[in-house]
Amino acid sequence: MSPEVWNKRPKVNDSSNPQNATNDSHIQIELATPTYQYTTEDKKKLIALMSQCLVRYGCPSHRIESSLEQTARFLSVDAAFSYVPGQMMISFGGVSMIDSQTVLIKVHQGYDIKKLADVDDVANALCRSELHVGDCLLKLEEIVNSPPTWGSYGTIVAFTMCSFTACLVMFGGSWTDSTVAGVLGFLVGALNVMASQHSVYSNVFEVSASAAVALISRSLFQWVCFSKVAISAVIVLLPGYSMTVAVMELSARQIAAGTIRFVYSVIYAFILGYGLQIGSSLYGTINPNSDSTGHCMPGVSEWFYIPFLPFLAISIAMTFGASAKQWPSMICCSIIAFVIVFFLNKVISDYQIAASISAFAIGLYANLALKVTKTPPLVPLSCGITLLVPGGIGAYHLLMDDDPDGSAFALHMVVVALGIAVGLFASTMIIYPRSKRRSIYVSM
Repeated sequence: MSPEVWNKRPKVNDSSNPQNATNDSHIQIELATPTYQYTTEDKKKLIALMSQCLVRYGCPSHRIESSLEQTARFLSVDAAFSYVPGQMMISFGGVSMIDSQTVLIKVHQGYDIKKLADVDDVANALCRSELHVGDCLLKLEEIVNSPPTWGSYGTIVAFTMCSFTACLVMFGGSWTDSTVAGVLGFLVGALNVMASQHSVYSNVFEVSASAAVALISRSLFQWVCFSKVAISAVIVLLPGYSMTVAVMELSARQIAAGTIRFVYSVIYAFILGYGLQIGSSLYGTINPNSDSTGHCMPGVSEWFYIPFLPFLAISIAMTFGASAKQWPSMICCSIIAFVIVFFLNKVISDYQIAASISAFAIGLYANLALKVTKTPPLVPLSCGITLLVPGGIGAYHLLMDDDPDGSAFALHMVVVALGIAVGLFASTMIIYPRSKRRSIYVSM
């Protein structure tokens, strides 16, 4: 069937008109069924709207262009795409410059995994001829106009629960450490909501939040361990996931997007490290007799990791905007990532090697789960990678070193991100040695 023909609806004759009355009931349906064709402008509008959705809801840039190219090819639209963080450029037309049309769309990237999965379902339904252009436009507009998967209250709850459980499971904190980390996570979540609503404060949000966390954590040096509490409280802010995506974009030859994202992630990591150092130094000036390490008590029993790890995965999923239906796959991916790293760290001293092996395992899981559940691989991977990236398990090691300017904070993240990217690319190569061409399921 040609892509121009999308739907066929039978037209029933008006039996109330005597001229249309007949004894042959089978003539009630016209033999010439009208077809519904959509213009090239409708298809261009669909492609432009789909590009906005993919960027806005967190699709990696090297997957954005490939998904849009496959959609345009199915719609028989000649188009070329180029994405850099902050804007999407689409060129419609043939070889002749006179016939070409360039559209520049300004769109900022965010994260809403539920909406991204919905957009992915619409794109695949279109390529399977299950939906026509008009239906796809309506569904995409519904997705765009719908509220975020988790609002302000959900965001604050996710920050609080993530800080509490991360301190227990990732960093070996005590019950006291985890409680304080949860309270500080609540503070960071509230400041994050305020920054999203007030653009003036958003310019200093990262520095102020990390400095406040470090100042309060250092002031409680008699009861809590500074490093465990501080890194747990700001764990959601750490750009480890973004840095890993940047490394993968650079590996996929997306030079412009990957370089911009990579530089931004490194600078962002410097800002957070600088804020933590400023807050700690500020209290050190107020109370020179305070201990910079704090009171580091033994962590809880490792058996408590079993019940709290799923809650950690759920809280990470909520920060990415995942719905409750997507939680099971994300929990499974997080468990695989954590268990492999947990046991490999006992026999391998180099964390980068353990992270690479774990990334390879969760990459296999996500791609195999796609074949069974049709869940886009990016859904479980976003949670599993966050557990692995320097914004997760590996971040604790850098706090054990003397880092006066926050440089080791960013450098450690880059090294681990490289190892994770290698593991993910290797898993994709094993599952799809010739690449996947029949679907548009977003992945890393």
